[in-house]
Amino acid sequence: IKEEMMTLVQEHGINSFKMFMAYKDLYMLRDAELIEAFSMCKSLGALAMVHAENGDIIAT
Repeated sequence: IKEEMMTLVQEHGINSFKMFMAYKDLYMLRDAELIEAFSMCKSLGALAMVHAENGDIIAT
């Protein structure tokens, strides 16, 4: 994913990425994955956006 993010920023001008905390078993990222994505956004100078809902509660 990191390489894909880098390609999107450098070759296609993408400047933001949206992460989801909902939609379990589809899009939902765990805390460690979110932190890694935030770190990558920071290093690329991209904006990190979060669809912030509790995926575990919604899935029940």
